[in-house]
Amino acid sequence: MKKFIALIIGFSMVMTLMPGPTVQAMTVAELQAQIAALQAQLLALQAQLPAVPAVPAVVVPTIVRNLTIGSRGEDVKALQVFLNAKGFKVAETGAGSPGAETIHFGPLTRAALAKYQAANEISPAAGFFGPLTRAHFVGLVAIAPVVPVPPVVPVVPVVPVVPVVPVVPVVPAEPAVALAADTPVSATLAQNAQMVPVLKVNIAAGNRELTISEMRFRRTGLGTVADWPSLYLFEGDVRLTDFGRTISADTHEVLFPALGITIPAGQTRTYTLRADVAATAGNQGAFELIGITSNIAIPGLPIRGNLMSIGGVPVSTITLTPGLSL
Repeated sequence: MKKFIALIIGFSMVMTLMPGPTVQAMTVAELQAQIAALQAQLLALQAQLPAVPAVPAVVVPTIVRNLTIGSRGEDVKALQVFLNAKGFKVAETGAGSPGAETIHFGPLTRAALAKYQAANEISPAAGFFGPLTRAHFVGLVAIAPVVPVPPVVPVVPVVPVVPVVPVVPVVPAEPAVALAADTPVSATLAQNAQMVPVLKVNIAAGNRELTISEMRFRRTGLGTVADWPSLYLFEGDVRLTDFGRTISADTHEVLFPALGITIPAGQTRTYTLRADVAATAGNQGAFELIGITSNIAIPGLPIRGNLMSIGGVPVSTITLTPGLSL
């Protein structure tokens, strides 16, 4: 470059200081030869000048939707190209780096976008391409030189086809016991009623088979054990004991032994405690499940039922005599 400038200045000085008669004495052909020699030297000097790389124009992408982690599309790739061109590189090498932009909006894209937002005072600088960043980009287009931009076709997200997989219910690891939704509500029971439901519980096996050998219940509330002469345990409509069990006067508990119950893994069974009612009007009582003897410990006990009252009206009976009709 210095040689080029010196040559131009020297040429100008020579032409200025050259005496008039000498110039007039030169023929047109001689002048043209000197001019051609100077032009050849200029071309040689120009060839020695370093090439100035062309700076590509940064195209501001037109993005018509919000972009965040998980977004996919050509607009994501256009955003990565813009960030890389602006110096906020998505990655130095590999996917997302200049020339290797992708259609996936991941953590690297979010981090680069957050740096660009912070540098351009877009708050919050969280790496989310939303209305604020989109307005900023629209402003860049408004002040940027007019550059022909191919029309942007809105990118329709491609929804991957996910094969239908049957939903397998999650089976708790451990067994559980809970009050059944249809457990008997508080009520006034008729005197001398038999096998009246007083408590219903659900017992669920976990991911292993559950075997139960005993269940223990306890009476609570005002009254005495004599209010409930016999108690029975049912699974559905099947009675699990041959005879009714009586409540201990000392502990107010009733034990149902030797049940031999087996609940397969992942299944639930419902058990109902039923009671005979004595003629002790006005007394009250409730029952709770306080113990289960099983191969696997069952948490959640005790489970208490609702309070029952014994009314003042006995159950009516009808005696039928053979040979007579009603």
